[in-house]
Amino acid sequence: VKVEERMNDEELIAFLQGAKYLLLPHGWSNSLNEIENKTIFPTKTLDYLFAKRPIICLLPENSILSDLLNKIEIAHIIHETEISSIYNSVKTILSSIEPTTYETQSYHELISYFSASNVKNSWMNSVGII
Repeated sequence: VKVEERMNDEELIAFLQGAKYLLLPHGWSNSLNEIENKTIFPTKTLDYLFAKRPIICLLPENSILSDLLNKIEIAHIIHETEISSIYNSVKTILSSIEPTTYETQSYHELISYFSASNVKNSWMNSVGII
C-alpha cells in the first residue's frame, strides 16, 4: 500500500486510471444492521467508475450498490464473507479478466445510473418502502 498526497478529483481519477484493477471493499461488520448493509454507498464509488478500470467489489447481495453495478456490468462483484472464498473469487477474477479500460459506457449513461431519483428509488425498494 502506498499513501499518496491529497489529490483533487481530476488528479485522483488520473491516478486510478494507472491501476490494473481497483478494489472496492464493503464495510461488512456485525455493528451494521441489515438496512445499513443494503444501503451503504462508499464515497469513492463514482471515482472508481469514472476511472474505467476493472473493479473488484466485495458487497452484500441485494445491496443498492450491488444492484446498480450489476446493471452497468463494469464491476466484478464478490458476495462471499469467508476469507478463503474471497481469496478464491479474486484469484478467479484476476485470471479471467484483462486489465483494460472499459469504454462501453458513456459518461452520461454512467451518471444516469447514479442520478438522485434512481438511487432514491433503489434505496426505498431495499428498505421495503416501495
